[in-house]
Amino acid sequence: MIQLSNLTEAQPRMSEGGKARGGDNYAIHPFRPDWTPQTIARFFGWMGLHKPDVYFSLQLGKALVRFLDMAGVLKGRVIDYGCGPGYLLDLLVEKNIELHGADFSAEAVDLVNQRLVGKPRWNGVKLIRTIPSPELPDATFDLATCVEMIEHLPDEPLEEALSQLRRIVKPGGYLFLTTPGSENLEKEMGYCPFCEAEFHAWQHVRSFTPQSLRKILEDRGWEVTFCDSLTLWRFMPRPWPGKWDFNLRYAMGSWNRISAMVRDRLAPRPFPDQRLLKVLTRPGPNLIALARKLDGAATKNACVE
Repeated sequence: MIQLSNLTEAQPRMSEGGKARGGDNYAIHPFRPDWTPQTIARFFGWMGLHKPDVYFSLQLGKALVRFLDMAGVLKGRVIDYGCGPGYLLDLLVEKNIELHGADFSAEAVDLVNQRLVGKPRWNGVKLIRTIPSPELPDATFDLATCVEMIEHLPDEPLEEALSQLRRIVKPGGYLFLTTPGSENLEKEMGYCPFCEAEFHAWQHVRSFTPQSLRKILEDRGWEVTFCDSLTLWRFMPRPWPGKWDFNLRYAMGSWNRISAMVRDRLAPRPFPDQRLLKVLTRPGPNLIALARKLDGAATKNACVE
């Protein structure tokens, strides 16, 4: 255990000019570093090695796939952009689609390609070295998914990513985005006592609302078909309860879902008007957007706020 009395014997940290920072009272002077593609890649390289279980697609991947199934967009040529360790790809590879991936980490690219090699309709993960990426041709994909990525990107990398996603999706194709909704970034701030850097625990640098995300997409030539903050875990498959876990609330929830599914089967409605979607959708922390690329639409000169 550190004795508080011992702290008075330590030497204060010196700044470049030779002046002690904090003086005798050891005041802190936190600063917020500018994230670059290199530091972001290092951060997630460490996360992938030491905290792989926190990845969003590992926790809620089945819910994402269910939403995409309900939207009717899992067809043709699909790419998971910024796929990381490939947890969403592990699920999508079982679908009847031509599947691709792309990521900024060479380690992640090698890991996923080794794990999924030989799978039917699997076309591998490409390494994104530059933007625009010659490895990803124009107007190629019917659907691009981009899961929990945009909140990590500073202004210039975000603009580059949005521009690239629009470039690689076919006219009439879709973009699927997820990000935390209306996140209070200050609540998750951490502090390093060694370098005095202050940064978000999950490296988030921006927060979106449904309104702001919709505007960003519309200003860049997308027709937004769905954009809302919801509780995504409600889309996860429901395990049958144990003998002592079954209760009236579970029974009513199951009845509502089954009833909605039957009515959707008998009298189908287009997305996003399905009865089951309305039953499953409840306000929550997960901001989901689905947008269709307009054919030949002009992109407004707009900056990300």
